[in-house]
Amino acid sequence: MQEYLHQLKVVADQLATCSAPIGEEDLILYTFSGLPSVYRPFQTSIHTTAQTSSPPALPYIVGKETTKDAWESLEHRYSSLSRFHVIELKKHLRHVMKGTSTM
Repeated sequence: MQEYLHQLKVVADQLATCSAPIGEEDLILYTFSGLPSVYRPFQTSIHTTAQTSSPPALPYIVGKETTKDAWESLEHRYSSLSRFHVIELKKHLRHVMKGTSTM
């Protein structure tokens, strides 16, 4: 498996060097299509998760060994965005309260 993934990375790097980089989603599709049949349950699980996830979330799912790992990764990613968003909104609120905002 390590050799297979290494070969895919080498080819992807070569394409990038030739100014023809392959997108993440395409690389994922190529990776899955070359896996042996023993990985079919994993492929099905990832495919199902991917169908219910937005493309920006895929990098946080791919490579996780279990569904639990994938959900924890997504939770960590998006909860940190939420905290950041709350902080930014509070800053904006203070700015508005000081009367410096135009209406």
